[in-house]
Amino acid sequence: MSFEKTEPRELKRRLTEHFRHPFKAHRDRGTASHWINVNWTDGPTAKEVRSYLFAFNDSGRDDIMTDLWCGSQYTSDSRHYSPEAFYWAVAEVERQFGIKIKVTDEISKYTGARSLYIKREDDARIDDRGLNCPDYYASEQVNRRLYETDFHKINLPPAPLLYGATDQLEQAEARIMATATPDQD
Repeated sequence: MSFEKTEPRELKRRLTEHFRHPFKAHRDRGTASHWINVNWTDGPTAKEVRSYLFAFNDSGRDDIMTDLWCGSQYTSDSRHYSPEAFYWAVAEVERQFGIKIKVTDEISKYTGARSLYIKREDDARIDDRGLNCPDYYASEQVNRRLYETDFHKINLPPAPLLYGATDQLEQAEARIMATATPDQD
């Protein structure tokens, strides 16, 4: 089985051209240097991207000696979701099952990025409502919606502001205005 050898920059260009969506691609360092990691937010499904990436994986000569000496290549993919996509999926599950889902929306103390999730104690059991559903919890349905949705086909509404964000924005604007010098004629 043959594969198409490529560099991350070229793979990123081809993915972006094929899916009409921005991607990031980089090669690992050291012993994992034959891996190209691909990341994107929303856009096409992971299944579609994996299918495309298969042509760049050397799975025909899969042994340690080939990997080390013959320049094998593999790809890994990681799809991320925007706050807009997460809130859209929550609204879809709420509408389908007639339930209300409490979303925790905060700044992660580990990454400093906005983090959206459903706490275990806030998760709604769907089967408790007598609804026929393959997943027991609302969070599983939200994750299923995110995974299976091609966000190219959906016009996502804006996500609500992070709680307290308006106060933070007003404080930042006040600091900027206080330090700005008036225009001199």
